[in-house]
Amino acid sequence: MLRNRRLHKEETKTDLQSDPRFQGRFAWEVTPEEYDTIHSTWLKHVGAEEKLFVPHSEEDEEQQLAIVRATMTDEYIYEIKTTGERWEGWDGALEFYKTFLAAFSGMQWVPQTVVIGPQGILDVADMTVTREAPFGDMDQVDQQVCLEWVVYFLWNLEQKRFEGETFYSIRSLSS
Repeated sequence: MLRNRRLHKEETKTDLQSDPRFQGRFAWEVTPEEYDTIHSTWLKHVGAEEKLFVPHSEEDEEQQLAIVRATMTDEYIYEIKTTGERWEGWDGALEFYKTFLAAFSGMQWVPQTVVIGPQGILDVADMTVTREAPFGDMDQVDQQVCLEWVVYFLWNLEQKRFEGETFYSIRSLSS
């Protein structure tokens, strides 16, 4: 019985590995060095972003955005799946940050789950914030909310940088 179970498990694994849906990015394997590179690059990126969430000078903003840019490919894309909004390249990234930072104040970003793999990082975070301007599909302003964000940072294996952030879900945790 145990042998049959093991055999079935191996057959299933082989079947999935040959399935075209599990090719490409999904077949990438990660080395400890690649894992460390992805993790440290993400920490630089989000560390710089967090410094933008609090009041800062124009000089500080330029410094933090330079750090963010160093973690991104030139073809970087920010995308909100639920609205279809996209910001492409560095000019798009600057527009994204301009819109995002103007939309919220008093941000407190608390990671809930972070999954690191060869394809990038999946980050689930809770953010308590006051909404100041519309963003995504959120148009009510002047209210404090707690939001859950599910964000995927897509890793570019060759360039050793992120090539995008996809916001799969932004949902209210407030009642």
